[in-house]
Parts: sequence; structure tokens; C-alpha cells
Amino acid sequence: MMSLSTNVKSVVLALAMIVAVPSQSNAQQAPAANAATNAVKFVLDNKALLSGITAFAVGTWIRLLTKPKAEYQCDQWKDDLKDLLESFNIFDTKLYKQLVHLFDKWFIGLEVKIEETATKTKMEDGSLFILKGKKLIQKPFGFVGFLDAYVIKQVKKTTELIAPLATFCMLLKETEKVLTLAATNATTK
Repeated sequence: MMSLSTNVKSVVLALAMIVAVPSQSNAQQAPAANAATNAVKFVLDNKALLSGITAFAVGTWIRLLTKPKAEYQCDQWKDDLKDLLESFNIFDTKLYKQLVHLFDKWFIGLEVKIEETATKTKMEDGSLFILKGKKLIQKPFGFVGFLDAYVIKQVKKTTELIAPLATFCMLLKETEKVLTLAATNATTK
């Protein structure tokens, strides 16, 4: 009988030999680099799957935006997992509620909420001084919450800058044309 360490060494040696021996690749096998391309092509070719993924994504984003204010902590994952494993009965409503809670907390999460504030101060001369600012009401949490806060909202802000940046680039590239066009427009009005 072989010892455990000998078995492990044998398995590692066999795997190393399999990896080291070159094998002929046939044309039907896709290289690892094309795996993502093939996955995207598969999803696009299957319209029902694409519709399901889109409906799921829209549903989770709507759920994120409609959740009430809450506060989640990352260090609670052990308690969440313990509660799930303790209530592991398929037909139990407690398990169903726990699974929904875990999905809601860790996948959907929370939306970042920022509120605009205004502090009014009456000055000695009777004038009113207003200081405007922003206050973080709720931190983002969960996969969809972080995706919304750090990707989707940033893309929205970036797309708002595209028109001014394009105008600025055009101004830099074709300064003479832009100035003559502006002069023509100013003289015709």
C-alpha cells in the first residue's frame, strides 16, 4: 500500500507528463483566447438566453434602485452563511427567506445615495449666506450596487463630457476653420 504523499507525488507527476507531452490540436477545438468570443457568440445566437439575461440584469438593477435605505457590513458573511446552512431544508420558508436575503444582500446590494445639502446662515447685516454641499446617505454594497456606483454612474458622467471634449479637440485641430465659422456666424446675425 502506498502512502498518501506517494499518491500525491504520483498524481502530480502524471499531470506534469500530460502537460509536458505535446498533443495535436484539431481544428474543432477553440483556443483558450477565443473562449470569451465564443461565449459572446453563443449568447448572441440564442435569443431566448439573451432575453433572459437582459431581463435578469434589468430586474436586478431596478431592485437595486428601489431598495429602502439599509446598511450592510462585509464582516457579516460568516453569520449569513451559518444561518443558511442551519436552515437547509428545501421546503422550508425560512430557507427561502434566507436565500432571498443572501441574494438581495450580496448580489443586488445597495445603491449609493448622495443627498444635496444647503446650510443657511443669517449674517449680522441681515443677508442670507447659503452653503451648498453633498452628503453620503448610503454606501454602495453588493455586486450590482458596486457595478452601478463605480461603472454605470461613471459612464454616465463620462458621456456627458464627450460633446465638450469633441468640441475642444476640433478647436485644437482646426482652429482656423472654427474661428472663421464663428466670425461668419457673428457677422450674419
